[in-house]
Amino acid sequence: MKRIALGLLLVASLLVPTSQRVPDGDRIARRLPVPMEHSPGERSDYRQRRDAWIAQLHRAAPDTDWRMRDAAFRAEAIAEKRRTVELLRAAEAPEAAYRQVRTPAISGQWVERGSGNIAGRTLATEFDVPGNRLNVFSHGGNLWRADRTALNWSSPGDGASFTPNGSFGFLERLTGAERLLVLSDAPSGVYRSDNGGSSWTAATGFATSNFWYATDFAARDPTGTEVYALRLEFSGSYRPRLYASTDRGASFTALAFLTARDQAALFSPRYNSTTMYLLDGLQLKTITPGTHALVNVSTITPRRRWQPATA
Repeated sequence: MKRIALGLLLVASLLVPTSQRVPDGDRIARRLPVPMEHSPGERSDYRQRRDAWIAQLHRAAPDTDWRMRDAAFRAEAIAEKRRTVELLRAAEAPEAAYRQVRTPAISGQWVERGSGNIAGRTLATEFDVPGNRLNVFSHGGNLWRADRTALNWSSPGDGASFTPNGSFGFLERLTGAERLLVLSDAPSGVYRSDNGGSSWTAATGFATSNFWYATDFAARDPTGTEVYALRLEFSGSYRPRLYASTDRGASFTALAFLTARDQAALFSPRYNSTTMYLLDGLQLKTITPGTHALVNVSTITPRRRWQPATA
């Protein structure tokens, strides 16, 4: 009797209409992770309270910008590490020498047992097609690399952290002799690496004061030498300032302040083109190779906002 009842139950389950089953899309959506912010039970002012707590940890004398001092300290630490690595390579030092701690109070060799970085969200990516390698710039300020097949992620230079002031990060990859370029907010400026991110060198030519944050970054041609950057700097008010490099990002020259603070962008088609476009408000321009002259192309007509019909 039990076998008959079990059989009838199985047949009934097979006859359930497909419309009553959970759609595949819904099942997939249910597996998505919960948001990192504004999750149920989290107070709406969480970010403000967190920022205030971080500021309280960095209490300083009046008129002292602790964020600027922190960025300057990290910039010097990056430069010092690069100098140390170059000396060790020149001396053909063994691997153990790279782990030597120089502080007398804790001398000896130390091995990392925890994370020295926080990956966070992906802000920018560059794919090395011949090498089948991914280059990713994370919100934690680190460069991550991995073979596309093995996905063996690693951060070549944990000591270098280029923290963005917001939700945008900028990474460019030049070919030939590979060069990686990062446009950073803290420490501010462009940093370049010719050894896959193991060490970084700061570019010259950027203003060192009255800087807020970076807004865009683009190379005219990955095989070429011209690179352009936009940074928000103060000149009567905060406005985007255009910089240009003709030596693959080693040095930059300030070209001009733009007019529109929140409507400025750089763009160059990735393939089969060396045209560099610049958006300044509603004016689309091109940047002339060599001279960096700005040429008006067209004026963008703003789209009308929808208005409800009136009787």
